[in-house]
Amino acid sequence: MTKARFCSHLQPVLEAELRAGNSHPFSPPHTADWPKTGSVFCALAEKLRTRSYEGVPELEHQICTDPHYGWHDELYCSACGDMLVAGETQLPKGR
Repeated sequence: MTKARFCSHLQPVLEAELRAGNSHPFSPPHTADWPKTGSVFCALAEKLRTRSYEGVPELEHQICTDPHYGWHDELYCSACGDMLVAGETQLPKGR
């Protein structure tokens, strides 16, 4: 795993999350070549604690309910392909 730094759109979000007490014990920012070649990826332990991504047009936020991926929040940078994920999948109620 090659350590890396997020793009200028996602790095402030990561820093805000770390200040808010979130952590990345298993997957710090690294070059993952996913979802695109050259993409930086990071997985935070808890779901997003801040809304620091709001108002950043390049960042696409989604809630992931597919247990195949295993995370709750997904922030994708449409400008460069970097991705920050957070928390564990929470299946919809009734499943």
